[in-house]
Amino acid sequence: MKWIFFLIVSIFLAGCTLQNAPSSGQQIFHCPSVKEGKGVTVDFVQYAPPPEVREGRDFSLGLVFSNAFAEGMDVDLTLQDTVDTPGSFPAEGVHETLHLEGAVVENDQWYEPGCRLLEDTELTEHTLGPYFYKPLAFEDITHFTGNLRYQGHTDAGFAFCLFNPAQGPTSCSAQEQISGSQLGWQNMKAPVMITDVRKILIGSKEGVHLKFAFDLANAGGGYIGGNSEITVDVTSQDLSFTCFSEDASLDGGQHLQLTLDSEQSYTARVECETFLTLDRVQTSLIELALEYSYVYPFTSEDMKLLPERSR
Repeated sequence: MKWIFFLIVSIFLAGCTLQNAPSSGQQIFHCPSVKEGKGVTVDFVQYAPPPEVREGRDFSLGLVFSNAFAEGMDVDLTLQDTVDTPGSFPAEGVHETLHLEGAVVENDQWYEPGCRLLEDTELTEHTLGPYFYKPLAFEDITHFTGNLRYQGHTDAGFAFCLFNPAQGPTSCSAQEQISGSQLGWQNMKAPVMITDVRKILIGSKEGVHLKFAFDLANAGGGYIGGNSEITVDVTSQDLSFTCFSEDASLDGGQHLQLTLDSEQSYTARVECETFLTLDRVQTSLIELALEYSYVYPFTSEDMKLLPERSR
């Protein structure tokens, strides 16, 4: 029975590993290794670019995009090499706009046959090239760097149990914390996540002072583009809020515009409050919506440029 076990393992590994490194110019697309990140990410396919290429030989660049949003996304791709060696790769770099299909959600997971299990993402492969570099006087090394830009959004919804603590205890709690999956699937897959919501009720004879705060965190492996701004909207069918934040450039009401100082990593906090009169326990739904421009940077492994052997 042991030989059957090893045979099965060997067949499985053959589907996701490369037995022999490809020669210059040969492209083999196997099991892309998508970097950790939320929203839309991109990475180079293994051996595309190849580890080395000789002058005049064609090579291609293979990209795999991962879209965790439920809907299709339009993304702007820019890509540049790092050498001045002449060739067919554009001196101004590559600039393309692509449409990526939305995530497939079936039984809470999506499977790429032969590769690793990916949760709630849609993979898209895209090939650039072929390219070549002209005659070389000596060996050189290059790699490719790029940015993926898109309009991101984050949506979260939750319900608060509301009552007047001054009127005595109920099944509700005056303080409440909501996080993780309680904030919804779309929030967990967004590049800017709402990580924590905290509620506090302060009761009196006149009514109830409701205060809640929520935190934002960068989870997408990139940074906020444009002017590093995030638009925040807080809505509810039966409640009106006044919201504020230390990071807000436009403050007040239920609409905020946050300007963030750090590009690569950040956290921000938004606080909201309202006053209401309650004579019974009620449940109110609150929705949070964030809009922002997001940039995901990526880079390839080094590629060695080799002159012809006869030189």
